[in-house]
Amino acid sequence: MSQVIDWLAGTALSRLVRGEAWAWPLVELLHIAGFSAFIGALLLVDLRVLATSRTVDLAALGRFARPVILGGLAVAVLTGSLMFIGRPIEYVANPAFQAKLLLIALALANALAFHARDGIVRADAVARAQALASIVLWALVLGFGRFIAYV
Repeated sequence: MSQVIDWLAGTALSRLVRGEAWAWPLVELLHIAGFSAFIGALLLVDLRVLATSRTVDLAALGRFARPVILGGLAVAVLTGSLMFIGRPIEYVANPAFQAKLLLIALALANALAFHARDGIVRADAVARAQALASIVLWALVLGFGRFIAYV
C-alpha cells in the first residue's frame, strides 16, 4: 500500500494539484460547491421523508432532486479524489480522513438500502429512520472533512 501511495504522490497530477498556486483552492472550491448542491438537495428529500412538509409531493421532489444529488455527488467525488491525489501521504495517515471515508461508506450504504426498498415511495418508519440516519451521517462527513485540516 505504501508503494502505491508513494507512486501516487510522485505523479504529475499530484504535483500539479499541490504545486500550482490556484489548483488546490480551485479544486477545494469545486469540492465545496458540489458537496453543497448534493447535501442541499438530499436534505430537502430527507426532511420531506421525515414528513416535515406533507404539502410537497415526495415523488415529484425526488425526481427534481435526483439530478442535483447525483451531479453534486459526482463533483464532490471527483474533486475529493483530486485532493487526495494531491496529498495522498498526508491523507492516508490522517484519522479524520479515515473517519470521513468510513462515514461516506456508511452513508452510501444507507442510501442504497433506502432506494433498494423504495423508501421514497413507502416513506414508512424504516424510510424515516434511514432519512434521519442520512442527515446525521452526511453531517458527520462534513464535520470530519473540516477536521482533516486540523488533525
